[in-house]
Amino acid sequence: MAVAGGILAVMYGDKLISFLTVHTYPSLPHQMADILDMPDMKVGTTSLDELNDFMNSPNPKLRKLADRFLLVESWQEGMEKVSEGSYAFLNGKISSEYNIRSQFTDG
Repeated sequence: MAVAGGILAVMYGDKLISFLTVHTYPSLPHQMADILDMPDMKVGTTSLDELNDFMNSPNPKLRKLADRFLLVESWQEGMEKVSEGSYAFLNGKISSEYNIRSQFTDG
């Protein structure tokens, strides 16, 4: 019996160690509708116009999502909240690319 246990430990030891030590991360939203399925997820923006677009949308899902919006002062504040978790930050593509390149890369 001890030999069988030793064989199993050798065969599955690395998988067990990997399973116990590898961090798992929560799934991320890929679409706006995904955020509605995540009750703790907040949504942020720096733009009052964007919030108004969601509030006045003909799409009832987008109007419901507007209830979770939080206005933030800056792109940096929005990204800090994202890094804390359970927060999606909506920002224009060009502005986001500029901020990422200027603050987090050499380019």
